[in-house]
Amino acid sequence: MLKHLKSEFVRNIGALISATFIAQILSYLAAPIITRLYSPEEFGELGIFLRIVAIGAALATLRYEQAIPIIKNDSHSFRLFKFVVRLIVIISAASTVIIAVPFLLGLNGNYFIMYALIPIGIALSSYFLLGTNWLLRFKKVKHIGLSRVLTALGSSVSKIIFGVFNLGFIGLIYGTVIGFLIGILPIKQIVKKDNAKFQIASKAKRNALVAKQHIDFPKINLPHGILDYSKDLIVAVLFIHLFTKEEYGLYDHTYRMLRLPLALIGTALGQMFFQRCAEMINKGEDVRPLILKSLKTLSLIAIIPFGILMLFGEDIFPLVFGHQWAESGRFSEIMSVWFALNFIISPITSLPLILKRQGSFFKLAIFGSIFMIVSILVPAYVFQANIIETIWVLSIGQTLYLAVVIYAVLGYLKKFENEKDL
Repeated sequence: MLKHLKSEFVRNIGALISATFIAQILSYLAAPIITRLYSPEEFGELGIFLRIVAIGAALATLRYEQAIPIIKNDSHSFRLFKFVVRLIVIISAASTVIIAVPFLLGLNGNYFIMYALIPIGIALSSYFLLGTNWLLRFKKVKHIGLSRVLTALGSSVSKIIFGVFNLGFIGLIYGTVIGFLIGILPIKQIVKKDNAKFQIASKAKRNALVAKQHIDFPKINLPHGILDYSKDLIVAVLFIHLFTKEEYGLYDHTYRMLRLPLALIGTALGQMFFQRCAEMINKGEDVRPLILKSLKTLSLIAIIPFGILMLFGEDIFPLVFGHQWAESGRFSEIMSVWFALNFIISPITSLPLILKRQGSFFKLAIFGSIFMIVSILVPAYVFQANIIETIWVLSIGQTLYLAVVIYAVLGYLKKFENEKDL
């Protein structure tokens, strides 16, 4: 039985990684074209949009999507799904007040369109996240993979078309929204069948009761999510204020490119790792071998891409993305160790949720966010450091912080095992 579960886990991981690999290859192939159609400053605007949408999506789901794969009863899980769909509609509708921002700031044109698209971005991205977790519950990895491929394809093609027509940063935002819209189609197909199967009304009172039973997710995980996304938005504002919007665009491009291996393998492994660990812990099985195997595997995978970027990033980026991205390549050399470690530990960061150590992990995240912001402010304000020097301090600081995260998470597991044996 255990051998069957392991082989099933490996097959699911393989299927999800294969589809995710195709999606990321599409993004990689399109990136050299897209970066020649848009400027670093325009990518900076996209970065701001994505961070605002991420905060809105966290509020729209209240982080209940994380409970979807691990609730024992399928019917209860779908009730929570229906409850969150209603939340998404309500929060997305309420977020339309954001459209007033351009008027208050005296903005118009593309900026008005950007703020008008934020509620739509919130609705689509939050439903995409919710639906992915629903599919994950039933190990429908092929549909998850198809969804990711369609998202990447729709987004990349749209950005290229809008770039050819010189729409500016709003073309990047249009492409992102279209990618989400196309990507949720496979999810909607499954949800439509499950609606017919469970026949649960969106306004059913029992939906709210199930949500109340899992109130720990919004109580503990929502502040954690808001903290992470707010930190990213604050970092964006700080870079623009301390340096320029163009330099922030260069940094944000580096940030997204260095996260691609995480999106390619780490996220897929992390999702299946989360689901598998939850199963094993519920059955009283030892998850330590699975953790060690994941860390070793990702360490081996990380050596080549991050090692190459650490040594040759400044040569690779202008060659691939165009001469205007040379500085971004220099950033990648500095940030490579930070993101390599982030990639390696990505699966185990879901353990505090399974081990019910969200509170302790949240306190650690607060420290990490403050530490990251201080790592930017102190060099720039106190020592008048330039952007290169600031990124060096930031990267070293975040590498040390991630080492603390590894130690803390393994400590949670040890404490959990000791309490279980009592």
